[in-house]
Amino acid sequence: MAIQMDLKKISLIRIEGAKILLDKGDYQGSAYMMGLALECALKATVCKTLRIPTYPEDYNADKKVPDFFMTHSFVRLLLVSGLTDIFSASSNNVKAFDNWSFFTIQYPGEWVSMRYRLDQFEQDLTEELYQCLYFDENSIIKVIEYQNRW
Repeated sequence: MAIQMDLKKISLIRIEGAKILLDKGDYQGSAYMMGLALECALKATVCKTLRIPTYPEDYNADKKVPDFFMTHSFVRLLLVSGLTDIFSASSNNVKAFDNWSFFTIQYPGEWVSMRYRLDQFEQDLTEELYQCLYFDENSIIKVIEYQNRW
């Protein structure tokens, strides 16, 4: 099981890795790292919101961990994280919602399936995704961080 503080650290480390890959021209690798960074940030937020020290990820034979925790879907993780007050159309922070919308539309469904594609992300798109995720005070992870939600 992943500890909440570790998920937060992993998210920030993956953002750094995404920036390095972006600067080196590996846009697919960078986009993948950004997806992983957001997933970890959302899972850290779930832990804080639900006041649990670790993210429940072991779906064992007893099925004690609900199915909705076993996901890579940003939409499902958003709902469980309690961040819909920030990243929805009714939010007071329109720019944060715009960043969320633009970013997540590039990662539909179970986003990790993108790891098998090599042609989805070009330089301009990947740079814009980085800005949506971690560039200024309205970027997704910085909003989560500044509002102390993780």
